[in-house]
Amino acid sequence: MADQANTRRLLTSDRTPGMAQDLYEAKEIVDLFADGYGRVISGPAVTKMEFFRVVGVKSEGALLVEEREVFLRLTVPTAALFEHAGNMVAGMSENLPALMAASEQARTTILKAVQAAKDAKL
Repeated sequence: MADQANTRRLLTSDRTPGMAQDLYEAKEIVDLFADGYGRVISGPAVTKMEFFRVVGVKSEGALLVEEREVFLRLTVPTAALFEHAGNMVAGMSENLPALMAASEQARTTILKAVQAAKDAKL
């Protein structure tokens, strides 16, 4: 265990009876970006989520069609996923004013950029 001290760092520690745990971050972790998720297959034991990247856009007449490619299938215990979902909802509820302000700021920034592009005739 001492050898691992140089390769990971402690993120959180919980000593709740029956659920005691230490959460470490490895020296090297995989960091992936997904544009979204597609299929979610949920069962009593595990849930599988497929994540995709947009790899192109094609035109079908007047319709633009995104080409999405699944590049990752994540399998997690269903109970852990539901616990995570509950934590996300609780966190969003606690931070709702800040989330709303950030959302409005992003909306304003995007609208200004769109208007500038229109004015520049791009």
